[in-house]
Amino acid sequence: MLKKTPCYGDCPIYNFQALNNGHATLIVGRITSEYFGLGLKEGEYEGKINSEDLKEIIELAEAIDYFSLKSKYDDEKIMDLPAAISSIEGHKVFNRFEGPNLDPLYSLIEQKMVKIQWHTKT
Repeated sequence: MLKKTPCYGDCPIYNFQALNNGHATLIVGRITSEYFGLGLKEGEYEGKINSEDLKEIIELAEAIDYFSLKSKYDDEKIMDLPAAISSIEGHKVFNRFEGPNLDPLYSLIEQKMVKIQWHTKT
């Protein structure tokens, strides 16, 4: 659903996935407490996201015309930019350079992500 890739600074690095049945996984590379308020260390976690939160994400994606966006916004010559890779209802968007402003969508996904009770994946 949302993956953030590394940069040369202290940007968060994670891969968040949520299924329609509510099962959610989070792979943490680096999440700063200041950024999310989560005290999660590097590793793999799982939890549950409620259906209303998923519905809200999909509704915002529809409202901002997410499903008509190109699959890639990038310039591989530029090095120190993190990418945000989102995937909703099977539509994937790699957004790293000169792409659309999807910050409202990313923020909503992250708000839902921090509400989840995360447990170390077994």
